[in-house]
Amino acid sequence: MPSNPKRQHSVPRSLLKNFVDENGKLHCFDRKRDRTYATSPENAFVESHIYTLRMQRGVNSFAAEHALSEIEGRTARVLKQVIVNARTGKTPDLAPGDKDLLDQFVLIQFRRVAERLDALKAHEQQQLMEEVTAKVERELPDKNVRSVMEEIGLDRIFRNSWITSLAYRAPDWLPTKGLAVLYSPAGCDRLLIGSDPVLLAGDDRRKPDGEVILPVASDVAISLAMKRGEERLFVDNRRTKLVRMINSHVFRQSDIVAAASAHILDGLVAAYRKRERKRRPARPE
Repeated sequence: MPSNPKRQHSVPRSLLKNFVDENGKLHCFDRKRDRTYATSPENAFVESHIYTLRMQRGVNSFAAEHALSEIEGRTARVLKQVIVNARTGKTPDLAPGDKDLLDQFVLIQFRRVAERLDALKAHEQQQLMEEVTAKVERELPDKNVRSVMEEIGLDRIFRNSWITSLAYRAPDWLPTKGLAVLYSPAGCDRLLIGSDPVLLAGDDRRKPDGEVILPVASDVAISLAMKRGEERLFVDNRRTKLVRMINSHVFRQSDIVAAASAHILDGLVAAYRKRERKRRPARPE
């Protein structure tokens, strides 16, 4: 890996590798472009400089990307233990420090996705720009607002603030949660992964304070739930429909989804396209 990588993953490759087919490929659907394709974990959920800190005078800092990579590497060992134990009918049996690391990984994964930045831009950046505009008009009436914003690098400052906030202190409720693991045996439904893969109980995605679910392999999902120190293993089957529920929610909130086969995506993609056709205005006769 380059010491200062320009291509940066919003979903770690170590996680994506748990969703590939027998040829090491991910089968993807891009909702914005309405297209399906197969690719490798190396080329999935990747953007240029998404976590690069833009400093003054055009200098770039890769400190955030390096920190994320370090956390991903440490968590990969913990997730491997969770997955192997689930496949052999065992609870995770994590040490307290490993559970804390898993909590941090899930929280950062929730915060780090491009969809989260887009949502913040639509809300908080507009509020920030309004405040700066009012201040410029009040204190620098002869200055053009846009030129002042460009001079101070408002867009750069906002993006850097988002990047540095990824590792902020976890909310108070997170360390109080235990760990539940969902396992879907061979012959049952498979899980998918999305560009926004963390599911939250509740409606406010800017303030997660309930159960948190993350698919970590085609046959395993984890849930931060119950009470601290508690661990449970749930075995899914076609009657419970838990995997289908998780897939449906991940599909709805993600711009791009990926799975170990196109078949896993077929029903969701068909239903999505049907809804989109109904939304389009009818063409005039």
